[in-house]
Amino acid sequence: MFARSAEKLGVPSYQPPPSILRLGKIFAATGDGPSAYAAILVAEEVLDIFQRDLMKDERVQPLIRAGSQIHVVEEARHMRFAREEIARRAPKMSFWQRRKHRTVVASVAAIIADNLGAAAGVRQRGSRSPGGQGRGPVERALRGEAP
Repeated sequence: MFARSAEKLGVPSYQPPPSILRLGKIFAATGDGPSAYAAILVAEEVLDIFQRDLMKDERVQPLIRAGSQIHVVEEARHMRFAREEIARRAPKMSFWQRRKHRTVVASVAAIIADNLGAAAGVRQRGSRSPGGQGRGPVERALRGEAP
């Protein structure tokens, strides 16, 4: 849904490098327990804050605001489930299991933060049209203008 909205607005995809996508697939296949749920929360908490800001900002196009609201509602259930699973499983873990999960979550959080930050920088630099003249697609979307 969000990819289609971005495509309609003419916003290019800012995916992480292929090596990070491969790491994500490996983690999805091998991650388990609290670290898997915590890793999901690391990304979703950041995106949730962003989506909440978008859905409240009157300068953003109504379609984008509605999509953000749907995202917030849907992800709230997933985030609550992840928190509950972590709280349920963590007390049963040994010292070494907790240590392993903390290390995994810290590593994943660093990768997520680096890639979200890099994408945000690219978006910011790319928010104006070439040559710095006029408004680019991201700036137009934030101002509620048609693509």
